[in-house]
Amino acid sequence: MKKILDELSYQQKWEEEKTYSYNPQATKKNTFVIDTPPPTVSGSLHIGHVFSYTQTDIIARYQRMKGKNVFYPMGWDNNGLPTEKRVQNLYKINCDPTLSESSSKLDDLLKRKGKKKFPFLSISRKNFMKVCSRQTQEDQKQYEQLWRRLALSVDWHQTYETISTHSQMISQRSFLDLYQKGFVENRYTPIFWDTQFKTAVAQADIEDRLVSGFFYDIPFQVKGMQEEFVISTTRPELLPACIAVAAHPKDKRYKKFFHKEAITTLFSAPVPILPSLHADPEKGTGILMICTFGDMEDVRFWEKHKLPLKQIINPAGFLDQIKFKLPGGSSTMDSRLHGNDVFVSLNPDKANQYYSKLKGLRVGEARKKTVEILKENQYLTSEPKPKEQSVKFYEKGDFPLEIIPTWQWYIKILDFKKKLMEQGQKINWHPPSMLKRYEQWVEGLNQDWCISRQRFFGVPFPVWYPLDKNKIPNYNKPLLPNSLDVFLKNKTAVDPVSSAPADWSPHLKEYTKEQREKTFIADTAVMDTWATSSLTPQISSHWGLNAERHKNIFPADLRPQAHEIIRTWAFYTIAKSFFHESGVRNPHSTSSRRQALCEDDNGHENDDYSCKNENIPWKNIAISGWVMNPQRLKLSKSKGNKIISPIELIEEYSADAIRYWAGKVRLGVDTVYDENIFKIGRKLIVKLNNAFHFIQIQIKGQKDFVSKLIEVEQPSSPRRTCLRENMERGSPSLDSRFHKNDSLLASAIFPGFSKSLSYICTEIDQAWIRYLLVIHHQVSEKLDKYHYSQALELVEKNFWLFCDNYLELVKGRAYQFTHFSEFEEDLQKIKNAESAVCTLDLSMYLFIKILAPFIPYITEHIWSQRYNKEHTSIHSSYWPLPESASLFLNKKKSFNFKDLINFSFNLLEQIRNQKASQNKSLSTPIKELKLRIGERDQKLFDLCHEDIARSSHVKPENIILTQAPKEESLEISIILS
Repeated sequence: MKKILDELSYQQKWEEEKTYSYNPQATKKNTFVIDTPPPTVSGSLHIGHVFSYTQTDIIARYQRMKGKNVFYPMGWDNNGLPTEKRVQNLYKINCDPTLSESSSKLDDLLKRKGKKKFPFLSISRKNFMKVCSRQTQEDQKQYEQLWRRLALSVDWHQTYETISTHSQMISQRSFLDLYQKGFVENRYTPIFWDTQFKTAVAQADIEDRLVSGFFYDIPFQVKGMQEEFVISTTRPELLPACIAVAAHPKDKRYKKFFHKEAITTLFSAPVPILPSLHADPEKGTGILMICTFGDMEDVRFWEKHKLPLKQIINPAGFLDQIKFKLPGGSSTMDSRLHGNDVFVSLNPDKANQYYSKLKGLRVGEARKKTVEILKENQYLTSEPKPKEQSVKFYEKGDFPLEIIPTWQWYIKILDFKKKLMEQGQKINWHPPSMLKRYEQWVEGLNQDWCISRQRFFGVPFPVWYPLDKNKIPNYNKPLLPNSLDVFLKNKTAVDPVSSAPADWSPHLKEYTKEQREKTFIADTAVMDTWATSSLTPQISSHWGLNAERHKNIFPADLRPQAHEIIRTWAFYTIAKSFFHESGVRNPHSTSSRRQALCEDDNGHENDDYSCKNENIPWKNIAISGWVMNPQRLKLSKSKGNKIISPIELIEEYSADAIRYWAGKVRLGVDTVYDENIFKIGRKLIVKLNNAFHFIQIQIKGQKDFVSKLIEVEQPSSPRRTCLRENMERGSPSLDSRFHKNDSLLASAIFPGFSKSLSYICTEIDQAWIRYLLVIHHQVSEKLDKYHYSQALELVEKNFWLFCDNYLELVKGRAYQFTHFSEFEEDLQKIKNAESAVCTLDLSMYLFIKILAPFIPYITEHIWSQRYNKEHTSIHSSYWPLPESASLFLNKKKSFNFKDLINFSFNLLEQIRNQKASQNKSLSTPIKELKLRIGERDQKLFDLCHEDIARSSHVKPENIILTQAPKEESLEISIILS
């Protein structure tokens, strides 16, 4: 398609003129703050990103035109697993923390990019992080290029990265603040674990997937009885980890076995048979094998009955080395320690023989091998039964999650579910229905928030652990900086791997770098990426680093995001802001700990919370939907179903057409990708440009007419003086009543529009402008309520109404400036022509103003050619004030402007339709036009009959009117020449 304008030139103009810059000196009341979603920098963006970010930009542009000082940053979420995964695959490298930095040269590693021939190479932690950092910088440049092409009105001087030193300081300060208040703690507990990435996973990062498997029926003996029962299980490989058997307390089949011991098949381990309400009598055989750990029910059962921990799956997903032995020695029933003494068997030699065939195998392989052994020994009572079941996966992983006990850091959210529910209810949700999703998530929480990950490219915990005399870490007594001001003093984040506790806190002065590995070790885990992303309001406000900035920017006015991350980004941000900003402390934390950790080096309590009363992160949250492919699957990088590059679509249809598509869809609604919408958007842009050029021709015709008239006037003529003065003001007119103040007042109402509104003198022109001002007011109301799609629909509908009806109705009158044959003209005709031209001019002005948030390039293009008197951008010019303008129009109020517009447009459309029904062009002259109209319509016809006659190509004397009863509608018939 032929390009209408050079989009890149306007990008450069906006950058040079700082059109979108945030002014830190502005008052908080006059500032509109957006908590922008930081996209994950792990590959190319797709059209789904364009969709949601454009919707945010529409609101940002509208608020800026309303005179608000808009704080609109861009963030890059570049730490965490997605980045690591991309770098691993792109460079064929893995991180091995045991290797030294000198083991590989960075330049050599960078040359591996995209080379499939290279085998995977293990490199040091430091080099791995350098490669990750280098790659994210490259990706960010591509992202920024797309956002600029899309005309996002971001202030690029307010950019942040979640891996930057600044963000790390904010994130670590958050951790210390939560620790001091008693909201965070280190625990050794079972946690969902991804064996592919070898890290813990939080509840919010887990998804259920349907997986095909089998039920295996395995007989268990009852100790001391000549009876057995059958357990149906989908995980026979967990037989060595069986710690109990459970059935429903009312299940008559198994009541007699309760509190006796079962003997596990193959491994001959005695385990208790216990009643449990979670056992479903209708599922399988109604009796369960409790293992450490098959699912979270196993965990809860294990905790409740204080059963031994038999951990056989290691963090890499393989069956670990264990050894069975005879019962004896210390009691194992109350032991919670992982050790060989918990693996007891009545026949340890046989048990170890069986297990030797399983150790070292992956979980899936161990399952197959266990089934083989059961079959060989005839321990399966029936053929395996196919079973499709829901299995938990890390959302970015390929293997089912396991449950493995490890030391992890947790934020205690379960104790505050009610409070967090209330916090969500303080926020305005757009659409309101999305609040229910938030509430359902909070209600369903069953785990505290695990914020530690066993990865590398992330924010480190500012934590070390003391070593005892046997060099065993004491995880229950972590070493942390005891002041929140350490980041102000040091101006950098804590890297516990390369620094020591003494570097950050005087009270830990004995733990120096020289004592590393002797008296202390570093915590090598990094924070969950959400632990940092949940602080985007605080990262932008420089929380803890700049109190005045934080006061001006926090809380934000708007958080835009997609609906699938309500459970993560929205919830976590609400939780963090509540814990940090409300000034509350965890009543369950010990007073001694709070006393020790809430004092600075001088013994003063740290209580640096500048916004205690502002404990919500934003006042509004706007939830966008997904873009779906034709099969109604979400477009996603991770799912591999991207359709086409956004840059290619912009090149083909223009950025404005792509933005038009995004603006058509309501908040919270998913939409199917359809390029036909781009074409409709392109059509709107072309029509807007064509209409502008038509109006420009009429304005030029008016100027040329007045210039020629000046030449033929007598030098001493008062009218010549008036004409020349008006020409110098840029507002040629024959009206000697023109006053400069009138023009200035019009410009105050419509910034950039310099004509006097008194030019608009005919009833149909006044009616149209009043109609358009009402539309403008309705658009403002919808945008104030974040109903941008309804606003666009309203503007678009009435723009086509303008082109198809009003413009067609008055263009003949506007043409008169180029068709007057002499200068002894009828003054009223010229004033009427002036009225048409001024109305067309003001109509275009109003349309580009209210379309500017949606299609910024074409509106800036038109503005710069016609209305940019002060050399400003349309996007930093003020939104018009239609209420004031209406005072200038139709002061006599002798008619209802809506009635006149509806009547005249309806009449024009009926005439057009009758010509079309006779296969005639619209310019075909009408020999006779018969109208049958009521008394009220007769008065309306009198106000527009000249324009109707001119636009319909019928002479006024050939229009025949007949009276119709009031209840009858307008009827017409035409006879063509």
